[in-house]
Amino acid sequence: MIAEELATIADILEELVEILTPPPRAATIVFTNLQGVPMSSVTLTGTQTVDVAIAVGDVNGDVISGDALDAGSGSVTVDDGSVCTAAFTDSTQSTVLVTALDTNGTANVTVAGTFNGVALTDFGGPLVVTTTASAEVASTIVLTPGTPQGS
Repeated sequence: MIAEELATIADILEELVEILTPPPRAATIVFTNLQGVPMSSVTLTGTQTVDVAIAVGDVNGDVISGDALDAGSGSVTVDDGSVCTAAFTDSTQSTVLVTALDTNGTANVTVAGTFNGVALTDFGGPLVVTTTASAEVASTIVLTPGTPQGS
């Protein structure tokens, strides 16, 4: 009888902890691909583009489902505008389009914004964009005549 009562009390305590535990608090901006996988860098060639999803995360960088930046609060900056450009794709501020500028280089893309009026920071730092000029990528293989081996 005591064991049953203790089990019932344990179940009640477990439910109370679940009910009283606050939801995760928004604290960071998380860069993800469109499938929701977190990312910290991207490599582009020529004038390639990539859509980077912007998610709101907790202090551990875990995405908080359903949360988004406050309307109009977001901004995107690139520390080296000769390497790439980056801008929100629409008013929801949920996706940034990054475009390489056909050069060799590295740039950092930073997104700032708020959630419920609280300023968020990029989790793990800015998105690192590495670009390679299209002229640096071999597009054809040229064969030159020579003497066959064994002749």
